[in-house]
Amino acid sequence: MSPLVRSVSDRISVAGQLDSSQFEQLVSQGFRSVINLRPYTESGATAADHQQVESLGLSYTHLPITYSELTPLVIDAAVQQVHGLPKPLLLYCKSSLRAILLSLFYEIAYQGSTVEAAKAKGRALGFDFDAHIILQHILDACTDKVSSR
Repeated sequence: MSPLVRSVSDRISVAGQLDSSQFEQLVSQGFRSVINLRPYTESGATAADHQQVESLGLSYTHLPITYSELTPLVIDAAVQQVHGLPKPLLLYCKSSLRAILLSLFYEIAYQGSTVEAAKAKGRALGFDFDAHIILQHILDACTDKVSSR
């Protein structure tokens, strides 16, 4: 697996922006779906990713979410989309932070993870909850909703 692609579980992995050769490696790594969380207005984001990923035979979903749009309602809808796609699945954004956060919600909602276990996994993946207090509050606020599935 590319050093940029980090495994959250056997079903979900996360990454920052990948280049063309790294997208090509996803097929040999067994991925079946890719979700791009980057709005095309974000520096370096491009619609060409969509064409390349689909040309490789992978399912592609563009789910642009900015930090300011991370609300419990948006996260719940995004986690439901993640749940409905073929696995293994790669979530990516510019730096992987939004991808990590969304993957943690998926783990809580559909894989039976506890909030504390999800936070520990997030820290192991490089997510600094202390530096992203607002995102930690969102995780705490959304937990009741997604864990009730």
